[in-house]
Amino acid sequence: MNRLPVIILTLLAALACNPDMFIEPLTVSESKFVMPFIGGTVEVQVGHDDWEIERVALDHIDCGFVTDAEGNMRHESNFTRFVIARPQRDKLVLTVEDMSNSSPMEMEIHISNPFQSQVVYVYMEPCTGYEFDRIEYGELLVTSPSDAYEEAWRVTEVNETAAPVTKEYDVFGATLERTVWFPAATVVSADLPYVSWYETLMEFVTGPFSVPIPDALPSGTIPGTTPGTAPGTQTIPFTYDKTIIPMEAPEAKAEVTLVPGENAVIMYWGYVEYTVPYTMWFKHADGGRPRCMTGEFTSRAYDGRWRVEVR
Repeated sequence: MNRLPVIILTLLAALACNPDMFIEPLTVSESKFVMPFIGGTVEVQVGHDDWEIERVALDHIDCGFVTDAEGNMRHESNFTRFVIARPQRDKLVLTVEDMSNSSPMEMEIHISNPFQSQVVYVYMEPCTGYEFDRIEYGELLVTSPSDAYEEAWRVTEVNETAAPVTKEYDVFGATLERTVWFPAATVVSADLPYVSWYETLMEFVTGPFSVPIPDALPSGTIPGTTPGTAPGTQTIPFTYDKTIIPMEAPEAKAEVTLVPGENAVIMYWGYVEYTVPYTMWFKHADGGRPRCMTGEFTSRAYDGRWRVEVR
């Protein structure tokens, strides 16, 4: 008996009962994209409309979403803001509104149906190449007392005579010092993540830069004068470390009377210490939006006042 017709009929019956054996391939018009950090849009045409978004990951970490009024998938975290829309059943549209990470990232958009899957990869370029634009200072606050002094030096002198003697001392020497500081602990930025670390800040900008700073003794730091907040004329390299700046010392001599025996000559210098908030702005030549960070600048400088004691 010829069994071939029976086998053919059986196969045809099986195919009729299993229409899914004729599966339309799940294809995408393009699976790899490069996205600049300033954002943009990519469109993916899918071969048919029988698919769903299975998951979306940034650097292999799944993203969470909220659904907006238009039914789009919206994500905002990890310093990245983007929207995934499906304007037609066979079309996927990714719009990156902002990317603020100094390291490159890779997005994976997984689409699938019960039988097949595809992955769309989007390489997201790092947010780098910024330059210092300007610094804006706020209202200055003097934190030292109005009559602040500290011990600058002391010397022990022995008067071997039986009568008081007078001796002259140089009060300041050749230079004084000013200490300025942009404390990293005060730095906050929604635009530049983790820039309270200097190494991280340098990943965003093209290289080290200098900034103008307020004067050592701006108006308002001495009683009876009007507070001032504008930057002075001096510029220094920006750093989160304390910076020591030499200052020209005024000429001053102190005459002291030494009694017979041992004398401790103690010199005190007056100083002014203040803080002032700042906002630092950065610009990008290739269209990146302006970004900023805020913090607090501190200054401590000797102001030329002095007094001496003999004990």
